[in-house]
Amino acid sequence: MFSIITAVHLVNLVGANFVPMYRGVKAPDDDTKPPIISIASPENYTVYDTDNVQLIFNVSVGESATASSKWICELYYKGDWQENKTYIDLEEFYGESYTYERSSLLPSEFSFNLTDIPEGNHSITVYANETGYYHSNFIDYWSFFINDSTTVNFTIDTTPEPLILGSIFPMEYGYAIVAATVIVAAIAGCLFLKILRQRPKQNATVNK
Repeated sequence: MFSIITAVHLVNLVGANFVPMYRGVKAPDDDTKPPIISIASPENYTVYDTDNVQLIFNVSVGESATASSKWICELYYKGDWQENKTYIDLEEFYGESYTYERSSLLPSEFSFNLTDIPEGNHSITVYANETGYYHSNFIDYWSFFINDSTTVNFTIDTTPEPLILGSIFPMEYGYAIVAATVIVAAIAGCLFLKILRQRPKQNATVNK
């Protein structure tokens, strides 16, 4: 009886003073998926007639059957015409919140205005780094990091299009006007030739 009571007291004592032991960083396991990034703008393989384009995207943590307290710890983007990466200040959204709350604090959509993009074909990539914890028997735990990125390609072409009737009028009217112009020109040409043929011939006088 004494040994049982002593054992119970020891278990309670350990439980009251239990502090999980951090064991460092380990590689993510196969059950942990990378963060999910979706870019809504610029649209892939789209031509824009302006050098200002909105970058709109969202990001969320990946699924995991083994990890806990997952959150996005780093988020940035870079266009191929830019020298530096642009990091997003996540502390603006997280503040003093606990790690297990952070995954729900990101906005549903990030939006940034990209200006002065050079002419030509371009790409922009959004990168996200996720972290979290693996627990072992409620005694030890490890942290992990897993990342992913998403890229879209687009074109900037601000060259003005040549002025044609089709750009002034609706397409069907533009084609009709062009066709009518050709017909009128042909009729006028035929009338002009007919008038030339009907003109009386004049005899030329040669002075001797």
